[in-house]
Amino acid sequence: MGWRADGGLWLLVRGGGLFLSKGTGIVEDFEEALVQSRGFGILDVGYRSKDEAWAAGGSGVLLKNNQGRQDLGARQGRR
Repeated sequence: MGWRADGGLWLLVRGGGLFLSKGTGIVEDFEEALVQSRGFGILDVGYRSKDEAWAAGGSGVLLKNNQGRQDLGARQGRR
């Protein structure tokens, strides 16, 4: 669980699901975000700005969203 750049919360659950709060601050209303992790669980999420989010998953999977949407897609290639 952590803070998003816009003041809302993110929450990871068992099985790698990612939930985002519907508002800012401490709230109890969350909605599931679409995560294209290809079966790998999500371990951590970080926000660089309101429009750019990164998630790290099992086996070195990195997911990025840089369009302000509420989903995360797999990045091509690994380093």
